[in-house]
Amino acid sequence: MISKINRCRGDDDAGLWQQLKRIILLSFQLSDKTIDLALVPIDMLRPHEEIVEDNLRRVLESIKRDQYVKKPIIVDRVTYVILDGHHRYTALNMLGAKYVPAYLIDYDDDSIVEVRSWKDNKQIPKRIVVEAGLRGCRFPPKTTRHIVKVPLPECWLHIDVLRGKKKIISVCGRKIRM
Repeated sequence: MISKINRCRGDDDAGLWQQLKRIILLSFQLSDKTIDLALVPIDMLRPHEEIVEDNLRRVLESIKRDQYVKKPIIVDRVTYVILDGHHRYTALNMLGAKYVPAYLIDYDDDSIVEVRSWKDNKQIPKRIVVEAGLRGCRFPPKTTRHIVKVPLPECWLHIDVLRGKKKIISVCGRKIRM
């Protein structure tokens, strides 16, 4: 199963991310589940997996060319561990973004998401993923595969919004002041 974790960070900054605020852009119900689309301060997010450099280069080029992030990342709403979107997160960090668009989901709810190994498709305990992210440890690239079982709409956000340069944005026809 998971045998290698890279680059661990100490717990000395564990409380810092809890003090930061997110900006909820949109909250929607899917059956009995609430999912928030939010702009999350980039320093609040906790990756759990390394990236593939070629994939990062492609994502970086796409965002630079289009000036938009077309697909929000997926994050555990309690711990802010990144579940899906490590390449987008890293690219946005490199581009000077202050915020990352993210769907905040209830990671404990198996009807929303499950996690499996890319290698052998075996189920991986979610607590291992959360612990890795909170400790600042990273699994090798493409160790975990998160399968989201609910439809998440596309949401395009301009890079200047994510850099904090635009103060008023429009999301699904609603104007939001940053």
